[in-house]
Amino acid sequence: MRLPGISGAGGAGGRSLAGAVGGAGIACLVLAAGVVLRFWNLGDQVLGGDELHAVRAALSQPLPALLTTYQLADSCIPLTALDRWLLDRGVALDEWLLRLPVLASGLAALVLLPLLVRRRLPPAAWPFFGALVATSPLLVLYSRIARSYMPATLLSFAAVMAFDRWWTPERAGAPVRAGDARAADAHRGAAAAIAYVVLAALAMWFHLGTAPIVVAPLLFGATELALGRESRGWPWRRLAALGAAAAGLAAGCALFLVPAYPSLARLIAAKRQPQEVPAATWWGVLQLQAGARAGQRLPELLFWAVALAGLAALLRRRRRLGIYLLALVLAQLLGILALSPLGLARLQVLDRYLLPALPMVLLWVAAGLTHPWWPRQDRLGRAGQRLGAAGLVLVWLSAGPFADAGFRASSFMHHNDMVAFALPRATAPPGGVPRPYLALGGPPGSTIVELPWPPVWDFGRSFYVYQEVHGLRVRVAAAAGAAPAGRLRLRNRVDPEPAALLASGARWVVVHRDLALEEERLELPPGAPPPRRMPPPLAAELAAVGERSAARFGAAWGPPAFADAAVAIWDLARVKVVGQSPSASLWTRGQSHPPPQPRPLAQRDAEGD
Repeated sequence: MRLPGISGAGGAGGRSLAGAVGGAGIACLVLAAGVVLRFWNLGDQVLGGDELHAVRAALSQPLPALLTTYQLADSCIPLTALDRWLLDRGVALDEWLLRLPVLASGLAALVLLPLLVRRRLPPAAWPFFGALVATSPLLVLYSRIARSYMPATLLSFAAVMAFDRWWTPERAGAPVRAGDARAADAHRGAAAAIAYVVLAALAMWFHLGTAPIVVAPLLFGATELALGRESRGWPWRRLAALGAAAAGLAAGCALFLVPAYPSLARLIAAKRQPQEVPAATWWGVLQLQAGARAGQRLPELLFWAVALAGLAALLRRRRRLGIYLLALVLAQLLGILALSPLGLARLQVLDRYLLPALPMVLLWVAAGLTHPWWPRQDRLGRAGQRLGAAGLVLVWLSAGPFADAGFRASSFMHHNDMVAFALPRATAPPGGVPRPYLALGGPPGSTIVELPWPPVWDFGRSFYVYQEVHGLRVRVAAAAGAAPAGRLRLRNRVDPEPAALLASGARWVVVHRDLALEEERLELPPGAPPPRRMPPPLAAELAAVGERSAARFGAAWGPPAFADAAVAIWDLARVKVVGQSPSASLWTRGQSHPPPQPRPLAQRDAEGD
């Protein structure tokens, strides 16, 4: 006897509902993982290096000049203009505001990248592509760093997928559609063509390095028409449509290129130069795109084996899509080599120029994970392969930088050395870190302010190396002094004045007497490229700032709690208790007060601090 409304087909319907619920649960889990990675420890990240290019330009130039000038320091025109627009309206910029557009694009990519290819991939491959987008270390990091690479990658991917939707013909043998349906298809095709033109122009506005990949679809379409003309003659209507799209893209680019042409010409003259890319850089790029940190060679090889297998499967079963994706990757690679922007020999520079091609590679990987690994699979075999494919995604995640506790807990995750995670990072010198660091500690959340801080990622490695020993949160105070009043409100950069330091909430202040000497003493991994040496004028300036700061703090707070030839450290908690006078009695290493023990980063991370 069956209850009303329940029949023999109910079992299949129940299984279908269970599958839908399970799929939705997996999608939510993947989305949550991507969101967590993009927000992880983001509020404690020191803003530095290339992230400051847009800040400096926005502070120093009016909005009209920013919209029509390519800076030699490579600040993104729309992001810099947005910063200036906010400043002109009295908004003080902080780290969250500066990173918000990039973070928004990274979060949008979690949803949009899989949705844009849902109809082009096999159904089983779509969730794996979403998981790869969510956990790819490069896509995660560039969703956090206040640079234009993630917005440009999102826009370029959306552009080439819009072109594919417009240009791909109806499947052969498809039933003839009614007039209204054909008209609707034509409207959708026109909308996709317009979307391609607008998105491609926007991608180039955010970063000119996307030009090869967003122009490649036009060349792909022209090649396809040329190869098909011998059998069918020239399809003049499609050729005219392709020409209109090219003209539209040229007009869109002219809107921002023509007004900025003088500065663009200067930029090209200064930054385009012949150069060779060493083999080691290419190998490093392959490892970065695979998301494998230094020493994780097997997961890297597995990643590229699956990617090539997926590309081969696409070329066999979805030939047109496979050729299109391969053409896009090759166009970006060859186009960047032809443009030859300065710095391609450096791993992180070449890698970020190739970031727009990474989603195509992840599509290959998703296809390789779901293409049958052995013939004549039954239902149990398909389930087993999907389980194995999910295991591979977890293996790649565990081989990436976010599996490193020191990386996760660092205040310098956006440092060039961290982003180039395929290379081992600098470590403490053979004699260890300066001894005063070994005495630091405090309750969870304790903060240390390091100064003077050079805001260039080529220098200042000591700070992330020392943090792995003392385990405290790090804020910095730059040698340049206070930020412009009312215009910047950086949480992780403190004014190097006694009153501002006391008000910062930090527990410790560390003054480096000769930072350049400390940098030279750091241990670099075998085979690592030699670091850029700190210019003598900068080294002398930082040493002078260190000595002046130590004298000023000594006059205001008394002698340091700990000191040696390298650093002097003040305990601000004790300063607040005993008062701010030269005669204040501070505890030192020789007194009976036992200093709190430092907590390594791995311990702090495990405690969820």
